[in-house]
Amino acid sequence: MTFESCILAVHNEALASGALVFTQTTTEVLYQDGVAFNVRLAPSLASKPTGNTEAVGVQRAPPSNPFLPYDRALLVEELKEHVVLLNKYCVIPGHIILATKAFVPQTNPPDVADFTAVWYCMRRAQTRPFITFYNCGKESGASQPHKHLQLLPMESDDINSPPIFKLIEQVPSHPDVPFRVPEFKFVHACAHLSLDTTVIAPDAATGTPQTPEQHDAATGRALHRTFLSLANAVNLNLGAVPEDDAFQSYNLILTRHFMLLVPRKHESVQSVPVNSLGLAGLFLAKSHEQMNILKHSSILQLYQALTFPVDAEADGA
Repeated sequence: MTFESCILAVHNEALASGALVFTQTTTEVLYQDGVAFNVRLAPSLASKPTGNTEAVGVQRAPPSNPFLPYDRALLVEELKEHVVLLNKYCVIPGHIILATKAFVPQTNPPDVADFTAVWYCMRRAQTRPFITFYNCGKESGASQPHKHLQLLPMESDDINSPPIFKLIEQVPSHPDVPFRVPEFKFVHACAHLSLDTTVIAPDAATGTPQTPEQHDAATGRALHRTFLSLANAVNLNLGAVPEDDAFQSYNLILTRHFMLLVPRKHESVQSVPVNSLGLAGLFLAKSHEQMNILKHSSILQLYQALTFPVDAEADGA
């Protein structure tokens, strides 16, 4: 059984038992600035529990935590330090959550173990590659205080998915080296990736084929190094906690082709909440009003309202 078929089997069982809530959506594509932004409309999600955003920055496990204990009906696989769970409230089948087994604050930066587990899941996707995202801090769109990354299957293996890759791919840069996207008039850092998807690639030191575990660990370390270089490029203080003035919310987006880090100033714009997926060009509107705002706005200007102006980077934004 493939990873994707395993996810689908758990999805179907959880849906039948009522453990999972799947919401049908209608989709509209907004063509702006050479990008096909994708907006899903799901008015019924307006009544979905949103989690306690005020608790996002807590450093101890809250009394109510959907990941500790997790609902076993949503369990796809148990890893060494993480569990792979279905997203209980999903609009796309196959949306999974990678949560730490022990409580770790969502405001902690992703570490090598997180990236290793992420790549373990990403490399096993055979038909629909994942986009991985991490919402860190209250202004990022995070809603749960327990550390978790999310992986969403993209519509196809088209290299231009997610939508913003259309702008990212046009920027020439060496792999794993931070750069800016000219159309993004806000503080951010991006990098093209040079990931080796071949599990049996020889070890550089011994020349012997790597095991899948060794390959995932090596890729996890490489992804973490790239993340650190992006954080450094935007002067992000990864050691700060929410109580510190130096703490900064941010969004992290990862595909097989690129990694993007965006510090955040506001969680929403014109009443439209925007998390990492929104910054990737994949929006979820929970009302017709939110849909109309997106349809009649410049998406790139909305991004500017959520983030820091480029000239603020010199001041440590």
